[in-house]
Amino acid sequence: MKTTLPKKKLKLQIIKKENKAFDCFATIKKDAYCMPSKFYATTVFYPKTKQETQTFLTTIDAEAYVGTEKAKEFYLTDEFDTARDALKWIKQVYKEFLEIVL
Repeated sequence: MKTTLPKKKLKLQIIKKENKAFDCFATIKKDAYCMPSKFYATTVFYPKTKQETQTFLTTIDAEAYVGTEKAKEFYLTDEFDTARDALKWIKQVYKEFLEIVL
């Protein structure tokens, strides 16, 4: 992955919310002539009940641009038993997103 963007601008930001929920986001704009590529993931925590185990519902919504053309659009949803598994999946999809953008 060769880029002139500093690593700080490529870092996925994680915001922890109350009740074990968290959001992840990143906006990447390679230069003044490119459309900004946006990556947003949100994870909601559903606690354990008598019928169900605890669940982390994760949704990813992203648009990857190459120049001014939309290269790929992501809209993915999955459920995980732990926050660690959810974050691992988010980072894997973000890695694919970066490969398209950069």
